[in-house]
Amino acid sequence: MFIKGTRTEVRQRSPPQKTVSLTKVYILGSKVGLMFSRLRTSLFTRVSSSISLSWFSTVSSPNQLRTMTPKDLVEKAITDNQIAIFSKSYCPFCKRAKALLKEKFPDAKSVIYELDEMDDGTDIQNYLHTKTGQRTVPNIFVGQEHIGGCDDTFAAEKAGRIATLLQ
Repeated sequence: MFIKGTRTEVRQRSPPQKTVSLTKVYILGSKVGLMFSRLRTSLFTRVSSSISLSWFSTVSSPNQLRTMTPKDLVEKAITDNQIAIFSKSYCPFCKRAKALLKEKFPDAKSVIYELDEMDDGTDIQNYLHTKTGQRTVPNIFVGQEHIGGCDDTFAAEKAGRIATLLQ
């Protein structure tokens, strides 16, 4: 049995003062359990695939990553790859830096960690802060050397420093 109901929310914007009316229909019943089951599956899939590998090389299995400490994960990513990027999926600066590196150095062995999609993303970011003094993302390493953030990456690429480090 389903119970149907409606709820109207009124929100005001300023300026100009306009009232916007939104109507939402809520359906309750046995579909709620199915919805939570799908949500749980979706979240698990997102967390276990939190490492973006679009043009980047494969890294350790998700199970192996879960057993590594943040320090070990960071150090392994830096030493095993020519480019290591610690990023957040929603960050526009991260997107710009990743696009630049993908465009200019498509053949470089690289890895991206989307910290906002990882269970221990905060711990990894704290370790990166300790290691580099940089709290923000993206936090980029090329040839085992810390480059910095988005602006630093663009400046290093323009100066030819990234190409030199990758040789």
